[in-house]
Amino acid sequence: MSRKSLLFSLIALTALLTLSLSTPDALAQPPDALPPQVIDIWPLPGVELTPIEPVAITFDQPMDQGSVRSAFTLDPRVAVDFVWVDDRTLNLTPMDEWPRDLVLAAAINTGARSQDGVALRDAVRFDLQTIRPLQVADVTPAPGTEGVDIDARIVVSFDRPVVPLVSTVDLADLPDPLNIKPPVAGTGEWINTSLYAFTPTEPMGGSTTYTVTLREGLTSVDGARLDEPFEWAFVTLPPEVLSVTPNA
Repeated sequence: MSRKSLLFSLIALTALLTLSLSTPDALAQPPDALPPQVIDIWPLPGVELTPIEPVAITFDQPMDQGSVRSAFTLDPRVAVDFVWVDDRTLNLTPMDEWPRDLVLAAAINTGARSQDGVALRDAVRFDLQTIRPLQVADVTPAPGTEGVDIDARIVVSFDRPVVPLVSTVDLADLPDPLNIKPPVAGTGEWINTSLYAFTPTEPMGGSTTYTVTLREGLTSVDGARLDEPFEWAFVTLPPEVLSVTPNA
């Protein structure tokens, strides 16, 4: 064998040995493959996650679905369904409902790989704020007010929309959230989606303490609930002497 042939054989043998020692993952990866990245997460920071709303995670390239599932964690743990909208977009939907008024710590570790076999360069961590309780923003008359006019409206505003925008035909189907004691004759209406007003059709009694209760369980459009009754009281004006007959 000539020196040139021997040199060629040694080079070929070295190449074969190098190839045999390479890992399967390294062989599977295209030489120019880039690590995948998460490019979008919904809901955005500060946006509450409604009870059955999916969490949407979007990657910049097609992902290996099994590796993403294995790499995903949620603390505290919640049973979720992994639904791939396409090969880059994952929706996480709760099996029941997201627990309310809680911060969930989510993470995707570097075990998640693209379809090219390339792992995430860095773990991705984000928090999910689930929906908080429905809150009363303001009431009129204010709690503890004395000397309230006997014809005064009772108004409640909430921190978020409670009823949808509807036509006048559907107004009768909207919830009547107030209970007033002693009872007052009158009509209630939603002024807008988060503002409710009760207008007496007959004067309230004078020098009377009225207790108003918002019923527990009232639910907003986005699924927030009033977790416990909200109650306040006010006192009406005392009766006035308008005339005396016969005159003194």
